[in-house]
Amino acid sequence: MAVEAAKGFGLIGEIKETEKKAEDLKKEASQKANRIIKEARSKAQEIIKAAEKEAAQQKQKLISSATEEGKKEVEKIQQKYEEEAEKLREIALKNMDKAVNFIVERIVKQNG
Repeated sequence: MAVEAAKGFGLIGEIKETEKKAEDLKKEASQKANRIIKEARSKAQEIIKAAEKEAAQQKQKLISSATEEGKKEVEKIQQKYEEEAEKLREIALKNMDKAVNFIVERIVKQNG
């Protein structure tokens, strides 16, 4: 019986040792999982920051492009109206010559 008791205590010791190893493995796995989660969050933050930076750069490029296009469009419109204004000025000058001649003729006819 003493041998059986010794074997029983030996088995109990092995069971306790196995339970301790299992607990240590569980603790180690939990720590590793937490470390992996922390690294993943850190990498996610880096990716988000990079994406935000890229988005800001793209936004600035779009704004610059739209501004340039707007300036070109304004220049085209301005050129068009300057050409139209010049044509109207030329027509007005031609009509002014006619008006001056008409007034001069009327004055000459009335005085003459």
